[in-house]
Amino acid sequence: MTGIKSKSVILVLLIVAVVILVLLQNSHIGFFPFKNISVLNEVASLISSKYVNEVEKEKLMRDGINGMMSDLDPYSEYLEKGELEGLLETSKGEFEGIGIEIVIKEDYPVVVSPLEGTPAYDAGIKSGDKIIKVNDLSTIGLSGDETQQRIRGRKGSTVKLTILREGIGDPLEFNLKRDVIEIKSIAFAGELEDGIEYIRMTRFSENSPAELKVALNNLRSTSSKGLILDLRGNPGGLLEEAIKVAEFFVKQGELVLEIRGREISKKIYSQSEPIFDKSPLIVLIDFGSASASEIVAGVIQDLDRGLILGDTSFGKGAVQTLFELDNNTALKLTTAYYYIPSGRLIQKNVYTHEDPGVDTVEITDTLQQEKVFYTRKGRKVYGGGGIVPDILVLSPDFSPLIQELLRNQYFFDFALHYAVVHKGITENFQADEKVLKEFKDFIKSRGFDYKSQAESELGRLKETITNEEKSNFKDQYSDGIKEAFHKLSSLLSKRKESDFEKNKEVIKWQIEEAIITKEFGPAARYKVWARYQEQIKKAIKILKDKEEYERLLTKPSGVS
Repeated sequence: MTGIKSKSVILVLLIVAVVILVLLQNSHIGFFPFKNISVLNEVASLISSKYVNEVEKEKLMRDGINGMMSDLDPYSEYLEKGELEGLLETSKGEFEGIGIEIVIKEDYPVVVSPLEGTPAYDAGIKSGDKIIKVNDLSTIGLSGDETQQRIRGRKGSTVKLTILREGIGDPLEFNLKRDVIEIKSIAFAGELEDGIEYIRMTRFSENSPAELKVALNNLRSTSSKGLILDLRGNPGGLLEEAIKVAEFFVKQGELVLEIRGREISKKIYSQSEPIFDKSPLIVLIDFGSASASEIVAGVIQDLDRGLILGDTSFGKGAVQTLFELDNNTALKLTTAYYYIPSGRLIQKNVYTHEDPGVDTVEITDTLQQEKVFYTRKGRKVYGGGGIVPDILVLSPDFSPLIQELLRNQYFFDFALHYAVVHKGITENFQADEKVLKEFKDFIKSRGFDYKSQAESELGRLKETITNEEKSNFKDQYSDGIKEAFHKLSSLLSKRKESDFEKNKEVIKWQIEEAIITKEFGPAARYKVWARYQEQIKKAIKILKDKEEYERLLTKPSGVS
């Protein structure tokens, strides 16, 4: 019986392959001739008319296609009508949802980055979060676009996400209210300190080059000590726009990008005069910086046009081509890889690919350490693993206390409360000890509590031992174990009481950002960032010291 079932499955997959071939040929996509197509057509007819059970062809098509796509990289997907529309709308205009960019890893959707100023960002969703459920329904096996369709919905409606986060034992639940997500590239452009200019670019879309051009032209270039281009958490977007953005900073005629695939090998050079090629430049990146962000950062690093500061980027160096099929569906397929001027590949995923003109290469973490490339000035850089910054300043790792306060939006709620009670708040507002006490009283009045990671692990251990006792009966050690649990639990509670003091600086930062954003809008938050975020503080310090900036441009990358 098992053998019959296996043969049936194989035959069904063959018929699915026939359907896909027909779709591809009808969509004007070049494809190789298949000698046995008549045999497959005959098999398809036999299954459809003779198979013992009725076969739902639509479902078989979807399952067969998704099965084939699962053997490829995480970025290749079959898109049905709704999913295709969702993909197209993210490159322009606006959509209704919570504002996250995701990728599929190990059968689950993982957050590349929350978009700044969106419900996901404000609730504390982080890059790397694994979404295991949407509205209590498992996400295992879903494509990225299927996950997005579940998450999106009308403005004002809510969606529940269940998330696994590295370092947190128990799943986290987020109840998020959907909103209109405006796809705007430049969140802020202005001066942080005297002569230190700052541009926060949150994504790449059709309007990105035009928005950035306006921002750069508005900078006070004559008195500028330098520019910080912040691409942290920027999940990327359109390839053409990434090239245009890179052109603003490098000389005309420079090699910006090379695209290599089975059917394409193309070098792309800067076509226009730069807008900002004289003043010092520092680009900020982190793990949430992907795709187009990595192209821009990589070009600037390889040509020694500026310094890269922050954390290692995501590592997405694959080019997707959209092939539109019948019935408003499409195939999003990885067709090439892009290489930045030094010749290195950004892609981090572990699988093999064919590189024109060279042997098959396996992209692994080992390879990125071994394959050395050089910048224009001879600095060492590594391929195959994202962009490693010239100055490593790691992103903050928020404690369970801060994560829980963000997840339940206590800072946001306190800002609303504080603005009602206190009048005359200015943009220079800072949280002193009096404000901190008021915040502590506020969350206490709301019944705030949380579990530390140690408490969660202790709870699981206690449950395991209790289950063992139920199975094997109690022994002479049971009372001693129970007493030890009680003492350890008491010690952990006392240690947790000091968490507020340990996290005071981060709490001040979040309070100030929430209150100032509430009173003066999202753009006001960036001067708060300049007071608290180590990556911005370090960038400002370097730009103020011209000799240090020049020295760093001539020393090995990854050394602060």
